[in-house]
Amino acid sequence: MEKIDQSKFKRLSDDDRTSEFIARPVVTYWSDAWRRFKENKAALVAFIILVFLIVMVIIGPMLTGYSHEDLVGEINLTPSSKFWFGTDELGRDIFTRIWRGGRISIIIGLAGAIIGTVIGSIYGAASAFFGGRVDTIMMRIVEILISIPYLLLVIILRLALNSNGVGTLILAMTITGWCGLARLVRGQILSLKEQDYIMAARVLGVSNKDIIIKHLIPNTLNVILVSISFDIPGYI
Repeated sequence: MEKIDQSKFKRLSDDDRTSEFIARPVVTYWSDAWRRFKENKAALVAFIILVFLIVMVIIGPMLTGYSHEDLVGEINLTPSSKFWFGTDELGRDIFTRIWRGGRISIIIGLAGAIIGTVIGSIYGAASAFFGGRVDTIMMRIVEILISIPYLLLVIILRLALNSNGVGTLILAMTITGWCGLARLVRGQILSLKEQDYIMAARVLGVSNKDIIIKHLIPNTLNVILVSISFDIPGYI
């Protein structure tokens, strides 16, 4: 056996060993999204305004010391140091009532959007992933729910539950509110499920549940986030 000439080899320095390593830190989806978001000045200003409104609907009704139902002054007063936004036709403080009403609106918007997003994402992902007859049946169910008039649904639930509360309203909206997102997520996953990384996950024995939750749904976040931005004001 021919002896290898050691003079043909040389020891690498530490700099040479690490010269091909990626020096840039790993950028995750959320860190990249946050970087892009900060560069968008209009979006940043809108976010600051939204945070301000959320803080005010929490603490606003407590700043004046008045209840939103009590008659605390004369009717139709103009804004003053005592009544910052004036009073209404019954003598109630408008400042307190605005933030009290805003609190209910924010709760309905956020709760409806979160519930609709969770149900719609999972339902649409499962429908597209399994495909075939399962997909056909699940989509026909969605079409039936979408065809139900929203106002009729609210009236039926109000009579059935004998309640006019916020919970009844959120329930009525979310029964069919997730159907639109389910269709969007289904359309995205129909193209994603044929990708190589999904095939690799199947070969490695990853369960269908984990493929849907950990691989497919995270790759539809762009569609989901846009849908949420429209759903919140829609529910309000």
